[in-house]
Amino acid sequence: MLRSQGSYNHRNSSNRKGTMRYQLRERVNLAFLAFILVVAPTVEAQERMFEENVDLQPAGRLALEAGPGSVQLTSWDQTLLEVRARIEAPVGVDADAARRAVEGTTIEVRGERRSVRVRAVFGEGESRVHYEIRAPRELDLDLVADRSNTILAGFQGRFFMELDRSNVDLSDITGTIVLELDRGLLRGDELIGELSLDLDRTNAILGGVEVQQASQITTDRGDVVLRLVRAQALRVDTEMTARTDASFDMPETTAAARAGQGGGGPSLRITADRSSLRVEAN
Repeated sequence: MLRSQGSYNHRNSSNRKGTMRYQLRERVNLAFLAFILVVAPTVEAQERMFEENVDLQPAGRLALEAGPGSVQLTSWDQTLLEVRARIEAPVGVDADAARRAVEGTTIEVRGERRSVRVRAVFGEGESRVHYEIRAPRELDLDLVADRSNTILAGFQGRFFMELDRSNVDLSDITGTIVLELDRGLLRGDELIGELSLDLDRTNAILGGVEVQQASQITTDRGDVVLRLVRAQALRVDTEMTARTDASFDMPETTAAARAGQGGGGPSLRITADRSSLRVEAN
């Protein structure tokens, strides 16, 4: 009897342990399921996509207002403006605030053919908006951006840009380029035409620059490297404070023009304060 009772108790103990393990697994599975049900909608609420296409003729005007986020604007051979935007929640907010911010942000695309305006309208909180836009190669651009890193590539036309606390990358741009940049980094390659650059607390590296019309560069508290195409003649005028370090390494025609000895070509006026400036041709 003692052995039989012991066996009975052992079996009961094993059954209880098996039941407890089963119940534990069930609780874990239920908790994991609850986690998925709670977290999955929150993750989805962290971002939302927007897409819209409108007609835009070559040399048409695009007015773009961009806040925190980024802009990637590239050219293609269609008479169409393609706007894609990824709307992300603001940084450092809780899940509920993130959801409200994303759901409350709308992208306005107004106009067509000759003129289109694109901007974000915010509800609760300022979401981050990342634009990917394609437009006809011939373009008239008005861009205002705040804390929005920007890529502009493959266009010809007129470009008026005002940016704050942003990095800007320009490549294969021909025409009139007017840029005001406060506290950022400017990179450029194959810039041809008329330049008007106003750089404040901004570093710039510009290569393959061909000045075709009277141009100007103003820099305050920045490091600027300007690499000109070797073939062009240029009249360079400078106005620099004592706290500016400048060097010039250019062909004879450009160097002679800078010394006021002729040489022809368009003029480039450089104004620099508390900056480092290097101008060269390659």
